[in-house]
Amino acid sequence: MLEGPHGTLAFRSYPARKPWLHMVISHGFSEHLCWWDHVARELQEGGVSAYLFDHYHHGRSSGRRGDVSDYNVLCEGLLHVLEQVGAREMPAPDAPSGGGTPAPLVLLGHSNGGLVALRAMKMLEERSLPVEVSALVLSSPLLGLPPLLEKMGMLLVNTVLRLVPWMHLPVASRPWRLTRDRRVWPRYYKDPLRFKTITPRFLREMVGSYTLAHNGITSLKKPLLYLTGECEKVVYPPAGRGWFEKLAAPEKNLVCYERLNHELFNEPEWRAVLEDVLTWCSRVLGCRPADVEAPPGQGPTPEKKGGKARRSARGKRS
Repeated sequence: MLEGPHGTLAFRSYPARKPWLHMVISHGFSEHLCWWDHVARELQEGGVSAYLFDHYHHGRSSGRRGDVSDYNVLCEGLLHVLEQVGAREMPAPDAPSGGGTPAPLVLLGHSNGGLVALRAMKMLEERSLPVEVSALVLSSPLLGLPPLLEKMGMLLVNTVLRLVPWMHLPVASRPWRLTRDRRVWPRYYKDPLRFKTITPRFLREMVGSYTLAHNGITSLKKPLLYLTGECEKVVYPPAGRGWFEKLAAPEKNLVCYERLNHELFNEPEWRAVLEDVLTWCSRVLGCRPADVEAPPGQGPTPEKKGGKARRSARGKRS
């Protein structure tokens, strides 16, 4: 556990012996770090030090689950984790065991955690914090909900907040909208740490936060990789793509995977997706495992700035 600005944060590290990359993962809505354990272990085996944590109001971290009154709380929790990783896990260049410049740090954010990661990146640019995030990877980021759902949801939220502000709204568990892997479906129902209700103010903050991202985050100083599934049924892809097209960044790439749903890293082909992420990181950051030769320059997307690609679930270009 980490002591953070708003209470304790559940935290787990997966240190690689000689890391060529560090990666902090910002999990999605209702999730917690255990849902990313398989990804972290795969990264660790590949020479990447991975770091998982539970957002505030999620999992075993402080705050009532399913009730977020201010998205800044989530962002500040993530910033604290990044600071701790930079200070405690990544050796300084002048440290006895440092051996030179530490490997770069990448932030991967999924769904609602992608929205939090995006806002945290802008906060990093505006603040003087002792940690540098070299690149941002967004997996099915929450940058919009279907318009009708958003309109009806906000109408319900405003009514409930006015009449019964303490009421919790049910969250439907529909795992088939998240992944095609039927083996994972029972976990969504049985996991006691996943919350089954959400407060109206959490939904209000969620909509307000991605609206703020559209209106206020028009540029990034770091490279961006945007991942989405062709069969996305949770977030609203046109909203995310519209934001991506307008964003100014030193390099930005968008990859759409055929047949894949919302949770790319819980799909049967998640290893191919992770391989694409690492290939992209290696290319744009100029880093690679010590025992691997320099890549031939082929990543999951075209080399040009702002490139887009559509990939099949097997990871082949189509």
